[in-house]
Amino acid sequence: LPPRHEVLETWMPVGVCMDAATSRRLAEMLGVTLGEYWALALEDIVKRHHNCIAVDNISQLTPGEWDILLQGAQAMNIKLAVSLDLPDHGDLDDWLESVEAYVRPGAMSGAVHAWTYRGDPPENRFRDFLAVRDAIAQTDPSHPFCLIARSMGLLPLFSSHLAVSGIHYSFSRDPWALGRIVRTHASLAKDSRFWVEAPAHVAAGGVMEWC
Repeated sequence: LPPRHEVLETWMPVGVCMDAATSRRLAEMLGVTLGEYWALALEDIVKRHHNCIAVDNISQLTPGEWDILLQGAQAMNIKLAVSLDLPDHGDLDDWLESVEAYVRPGAMSGAVHAWTYRGDPPENRFRDFLAVRDAIAQTDPSHPFCLIARSMGLLPLFSSHLAVSGIHYSFSRDPWALGRIVRTHASLAKDSRFWVEAPAHVAAGGVMEWC
């Protein structure tokens, strides 16, 4: 059976996605620091009754900026589902460096909800993927490693080895199709929890100003 984590029993994530590189550009456009931008964004997220942020592109952050985000999220009681940068062209050592750079500093933070891989890991890197899972479990046993896949066909292979697996559904012009997809594919997650990352707007142009 997949590993169990207390944080999955006590916190139901409902939130938004935030790209670290985009956040930096928006902060520059507004003429504020990245920390000040995050403070504004976190406040707005709480006002909209969200409690979680899926964070992408954390490799764009300095260690100091990563710490500011962790502290700011914890102060607002927001959890972070942090997408680790595990490029297809990188070898296992590159992937493990990402664990050291971000998981170790964040392991004791009350802001972290989960570490994630968002995308489709190559099937020929399956053993490397499990090696990253094991490294995260040793570094931070309190928080799960999750797969949010774009290809639902990967779930049977990976989900039985993970506490959480799920899908990324980005077709914002057909949001009602998501229910059919969940009913059809949730069983592929087997014994792991099933998460869905879905668009929060009906069509392009309806995104909130802080995304």
